[in-house]
Amino acid sequence: MAYAIKTLEFDKILNIVSQFAHSSKAKQLIFDLLPTNSTLKIENSLDETDEARRFLVAYGELPFDGLDDLDEIIKRVLLEANLSLIEISKVRDLLVCSKNINNFYKNNLKDKGIEFLTNYFKEIDSLNHIIRSIDEAISNDLEVYDTASDELFTIRKKIKLLQQELRNKMNELLQTKAKMLNESLIVMRNGRMCLPIKAEYKNVFKGIIHDESASKTTFYIEPYSAIEISNKIVLVQEEEKQEIAKILAILTEKIRKNIETIKNNYDNLITLDFIYAKAKYANDIDAYKPIINEQGIIEIKKGRHPLLNKETCVP
Repeated sequence: MAYAIKTLEFDKILNIVSQFAHSSKAKQLIFDLLPTNSTLKIENSLDETDEARRFLVAYGELPFDGLDDLDEIIKRVLLEANLSLIEISKVRDLLVCSKNINNFYKNNLKDKGIEFLTNYFKEIDSLNHIIRSIDEAISNDLEVYDTASDELFTIRKKIKLLQQELRNKMNELLQTKAKMLNESLIVMRNGRMCLPIKAEYKNVFKGIIHDESASKTTFYIEPYSAIEISNKIVLVQEEEKQEIAKILAILTEKIRKNIETIKNNYDNLITLDFIYAKAKYANDIDAYKPIINEQGIIEIKKGRHPLLNKETCVP
């Protein structure tokens, strides 16, 4: 069969069809397609594709934005792992996609005689409460909000106060140690605030050398009087990381409790992406559902090779 499929250039057709799919998993389902002699399978696939094509023409594309591959994330949730910020965001995107497609179905397709695709739509649950929980904690830029927990709010307030104290201390040193400076500015070296001290004062200025200029005329020194504040900031930032980890663990647990529904959503959305890709290709080449028979009759009317230009090829 492999030789026959290649000779018929079926693989080239599948490659074209795959370009109409949004997700790589739906693309893979297309690449895995093989001819079959099962009338039941053929009729079922044609019915689904034809219904999708008719609704595509009448109501437009389904809102697949946010549909991404979630296999590894689902696997990690089932293995009791905590998800990262980006992984939780991808789950949220899938649920928003589920919600949008659910709304599209209710607003455009539900009462329009939909038959063969109805179960795929009906089994999608957008889980709005999880979307809300994620949106209350994580921004679109993948930042955890200060208000994600009372503890995080307190920690970040403490960090801001310490950072302001550190800036005040450094600005004070800019004034009092001006004659030792090559430039009147604060520079960052190794994540620490330093002052650009002239080479002749490097052993006089009290602090830790973090770097030096290529010409060795400037040494970037963290003042001893600022180190204690900087160390406090590092410790509180570690508390911040731990609190963020707790918040992500709580969100992961909410996802874990609903993972079967999320997986079901994912499977149905991938299937719809797969079916609609075939429908979009059918619409693109002006193809319509053929009549299938079990008598071995093959009658092609005005057939065109789909790889040829439909405007110039002779039917």
